[in-house]
Amino acid sequence: MADKTYIAFDPRYYVDASIRAEPAFDLFEEDKKILAFRLGKLEEWIEQRKSILQDNLDHVDHDICTIDTEVDRATAAEPYDPKQVHDLEKTLVGLEMQKRLEQVNAFKDMWLVEKEILETVKQYQRLERMEQLTK
Repeated sequence: MADKTYIAFDPRYYVDASIRAEPAFDLFEEDKKILAFRLGKLEEWIEQRKSILQDNLDHVDHDICTIDTEVDRATAAEPYDPKQVHDLEKTLVGLEMQKRLEQVNAFKDMWLVEKEILETVKQYQRLERMEQLTK
């Protein structure tokens, strides 16, 4: 029997040199696995950001409802205190601004992640084309 030589592709896995696979194919597969994992993580991050946005908006909406109720009580109260109503309305405007700011920040965060997703998909497709060319 002839002496066999083995080539290491992975320290835990050795392949007989006579049965060796195309090294470029192995590289493409590994890169594709990494890109697929990256896509999954990016999609997770978008879902988490949507969840955080919804939680934050729910809290701000709750605070808006609470302040709005206080404004209604203050305007109906005897004696009428215009300073208190003004302060409550100012707080209400601040909460509305906070809500818009949260939506804008979430849009920016998700836009950046979606941009990264598109770039990752392009890289994956580029690898697919390269793999097809090497076959």
